[in-house]
Amino acid sequence: MRTVHRILTAGLALVVAAVLVLAVDTGSAFAASSSKGSVATAGVGDTGSVPALAPKGCNSNNFCSYNAGNGGSLCFQTAKSVTSWPSACRDHNDGAYNRNGNSVNLYYFTYYGGAYSTLYSGNYWLYMSKNHFTTCGNSCDGQGLAMQNNVESHQFN
Repeated sequence: MRTVHRILTAGLALVVAAVLVLAVDTGSAFAASSSKGSVATAGVGDTGSVPALAPKGCNSNNFCSYNAGNGGSLCFQTAKSVTSWPSACRDHNDGAYNRNGNSVNLYYFTYYGGAYSTLYSGNYWLYMSKNHFTTCGNSCDGQGLAMQNNVESHQFN
């Protein structure tokens, strides 16, 4: 009977360990995707131990911009495209969350100008210094630059 108990205990321990390894390995998959398809984590360093949590304060169906990283200091939220962000937010951004049903392009210039990067529905960027303008719009100005403190407008697709 003790042998059976030991085997069951050892088997349970292996199952728990496998689940923990799988959770750590795929846990960050539930974080936001970055502009290059990689995963953004909550911390500045890549510890991989804690999956990122969605920023707070962003209402359903809105796009939200944050002045600070990790969802800090909500600057504005809207369900409409904006040709020129409010001055307190324009070029003063470090986080974004798209709770709208459509993807949204974030542009380097006002009036949807310059390069942009697309934030897909349900995704968020916690530290926009890790995200870059990836696509040329009406010009390539800004392409490849970090998005932190560089976004001036957004347009839903």
